[in-house]
Amino acid sequence: FSFAFSVSTAEKALELEHAKVITPSMCNGVGKLYCTFRPKRQTRTAFLRTLLRGFRLSAFKDDVDLPFLAFCTDVVITLPFTHLDEPLLVATMVNDIVMSESPHVEANLALMGQYKDDIKQGKEVPVDLKAIGRQAAALALALQIKATLKAQYSLSDSQIHNYKAADKEVRTTRCPTLPPADIFAKFQGVSIKTEEHEWVQQCKTFKKLLKQDGSCLARHDRSRNRDNDDGDFHAETPPMSESDKGTPMECNGFSEEKKEAEQMHTRATRSRTPKRKLMDAFAAGDKVLH
Repeated sequence: FSFAFSVSTAEKALELEHAKVITPSMCNGVGKLYCTFRPKRQTRTAFLRTLLRGFRLSAFKDDVDLPFLAFCTDVVITLPFTHLDEPLLVATMVNDIVMSESPHVEANLALMGQYKDDIKQGKEVPVDLKAIGRQAAALALALQIKATLKAQYSLSDSQIHNYKAADKEVRTTRCPTLPPADIFAKFQGVSIKTEEHEWVQQCKTFKKLLKQDGSCLARHDRSRNRDNDDGDFHAETPPMSESDKGTPMECNGFSEEKKEAEQMHTRATRSRTPKRKLMDAFAAGDKVLH
């Protein structure tokens, strides 16, 4: 599959504060498209993996495309799953994404934390605060997908941890399907607005959701090699002034620890930008499929 989604579509749509960029009727159209894939496990799995692969930050060459990820989030949480293995598969994919990508985001938050005093004083800092905020928002959206599916289908952390695609019981257990409008009414989402200081709320939301996600947090803590309490991003950090927008990271004059975090950021943004053409068809899905 390939994707394309116009930012203008998101700007015209619903609530950027809650990452709701398409309407429930559009979700119904995409749901009908998903139903054509569902009978074949391989095709169904490929469709779900395609919707989620954009949450791997290395998929974006320059910057995180939050409107695109918000679209994927809105679609995934409103798909008409009928058997338990479908939401379990998605939740397992999200776990893998968070486990592999959150260390990179937390490294950037730690780098940001080293300049917390300068940020509070309105001084210019050598990190792109907006970019870090968008990375945090991307993983926050992934965590919101998992949390929404857990609540909607009564999934436990144990079920997600022990999920196996070949398990006949989960493949045959039916689950309830809610209308997209009902799901949207409960979905809190993450801010994808582009205001100058939006990175503050985006970072706070990511940290809050990661802390609430017990299974990912426990596994993540065991994999960490350092204690970042001193360099962590603090929730009380105030918005920056106009001069504090941040500049690209530079290595000269910084400590080895800072250089290492910067190198992680560079490696994670070298991959190709994903192709995205199927999104236009999704946007017109309810017209085509009704």
